[in-house]
Amino acid sequence: TPLQFVFDAYSGQGRWSNDVAEIAGGMGVSLKLFGDVREYPFDNYKSYLISTASDISTKNPAQTGLYMQDSKEIMPGYKIESKLFSVSAEAKAKNAVIAETIKREQVIGITGVQWNIGRSFDTILTVLLMALLMVLGAAVSVLITIAIVRGKRPPSINSLGWLAAFLFAMFSLRTQLPGNPPNGILFDLWVFYPVVLVLVLLIAVTVTSWILRE
Repeated sequence: TPLQFVFDAYSGQGRWSNDVAEIAGGMGVSLKLFGDVREYPFDNYKSYLISTASDISTKNPAQTGLYMQDSKEIMPGYKIESKLFSVSAEAKAKNAVIAETIKREQVIGITGVQWNIGRSFDTILTVLLMALLMVLGAAVSVLITIAIVRGKRPPSINSLGWLAAFLFAMFSLRTQLPGNPPNGILFDLWVFYPVVLVLVLLIAVTVTSWILRE
């Protein structure tokens, strides 16, 4: 039976049809993700796809059944959950009502799938460990500078080398964040940028102490 499928795609092709007795292959559909990457690594996204199918063997397309099942995909660094949802039922309806509505919609050729996407536990743990490493490094640098200012340790080239090396290592460490997040995320505002600013100030204090030393 020749069928016609219509996908609620965000961009690109959203309509596809096959001929009689044709074995259908795969088709890429672009979907929109609803979420905010600035919350990295605790960012979560939602997406959905509404599809319809109709029998086009006659001049007047007729309704036909459409039953979809999401094939579980494993994406490194993410956890993905999917479920069918009702296109016409109210969001506050009971689960039994929603399930019954989904079955009726499938009979007339309407099916909706919703995905919930978030960072995996391993990714979140890796980011937290990297943040801890940055904060501890900054704390050690602060202690070294305080010892220099109080005169317990002399301002030396070695101390300047430590601060400068750790400052440049921060940028290399930032590029190793899983998922290659863009600049300006909350991780940058709360961890990376403050640590960089502290290191620059400590370098300035150490250089001043080294210059003023007799």
